[in-house]
Amino acid sequence: MSPFTPAQEAALRSLLALWGHDHVVLVGGAALGALTAMTWRTTKDIDLLVTAEPAEATRQLAAHPGWTKDPVHEPRWMFRGEVAADIIPVDPASVASDRIVWPESGAAMSTEGLELARALAAPLALSSGGTVRVAPMPVIVLLKMVSFLDRPHDRVRDLADIAWSLHDYVPDADERRFDLPFGALGIEFDQGSSYLMGAELRAIAADHEALVDHFVRAVEGGWIDTMALGAPTAWRRDPAELRRQLRAFRLGFDGAPH
Repeated sequence: MSPFTPAQEAALRSLLALWGHDHVVLVGGAALGALTAMTWRTTKDIDLLVTAEPAEATRQLAAHPGWTKDPVHEPRWMFRGEVAADIIPVDPASVASDRIVWPESGAAMSTEGLELARALAAPLALSSGGTVRVAPMPVIVLLKMVSFLDRPHDRVRDLADIAWSLHDYVPDADERRFDLPFGALGIEFDQGSSYLMGAELRAIAADHEALVDHFVRAVEGGWIDTMALGAPTAWRRDPAELRRQLRAFRLGFDGAPH
């Protein structure tokens, strides 16, 4: 069963026809919904990276059938009035400068993690035929950390998405949970998913340690209660439980107590 609605699939096929399979990558909430059950919320929007220069991407999409530009939010486009899509154009100049600058508003966003998403994305089948490339879950978590740190008061939902991603990343029966060095690190079985998320993120994104450290410190320093509100029930009851999970995540990421 496809994780996408027919309208979303039509929008994805349209973008794939414009830029090509290798140059479109699904990220954000729709990507999480494609990779997990995503029981904590629903999303009708899609977020995509495309290989294009920002002004050129705007020109190309404006001329592509079915797409209209949102008059307020510059990255957002509507497909046939049904599907909202945030289109993030990534080109070498943006990556080199560490920022994407939108041509009309001059607003900027960090490019940290976007190259990882493009490099590690894997194909996911569409019910209507063909595939779309989707960033792996640890990279989506990294991008959500970037997004939250860019605009914390506007991106509170990223905290819930990260909490649930840590919780759901590895099922209880997954064999990887039974190979963990719990005794040596002082973590317990229920922290295994968070730990493995950290370990697998480290394996692909060790050079992003400063970002991970910044995020964890930001949450622990003032956002722990907010993050707990959107977290799984067991973590929501007591923010101390969320702190345990963040510690396990950091242990997985860097292999040393925090």
